[in-house]
Amino acid sequence: MSEKETPTVGAESAAAEGRQPQTPQQLLASMAGAPTPNQVESWKSQAPANHIRLFTPDMKRVYILRGLSGLELATLNKSIPQNAEDPDREQQILATERALLWTNTSPATRLTAAELRAGTAGLPTTLFNVVMELSDFFDPQRIALLSGDL
Repeated sequence: MSEKETPTVGAESAAAEGRQPQTPQQLLASMAGAPTPNQVESWKSQAPANHIRLFTPDMKRVYILRGLSGLELATLNKSIPQNAEDPDREQQILATERALLWTNTSPATRLTAAELRAGTAGLPTTLFNVVMELSDFFDPQRIALLSGDL
């Protein structure tokens, strides 16, 4: 994306409905109870690399996430019981719970680990993937695109 391009959300659904896509800021401004621009800036100033992301799978549900530091992830991993049935799933749930700054899907504007476990099957994994990208974890294909031998 060039410097002049403005990131948008929901471009596919907007095109299908014959309307313009929105910037993340416009989408938030249209939602009752959404965080203010000052709150968003405060979260950014505290996030690793000063970067947070708005994710919306359907232009109705909105999640604002940040990355995790290495120390945070190590601490979360230590809290997973040795005998956990699915340690990877537990990591996804705990990391997502920690990194989720705001959502409009819960009256508390946060999701607990219990809510993530009880919700839709794919949500913890999807949100965890956003968190990992914000935490500088990239899938092998993306690494291949972003690197080269010298």
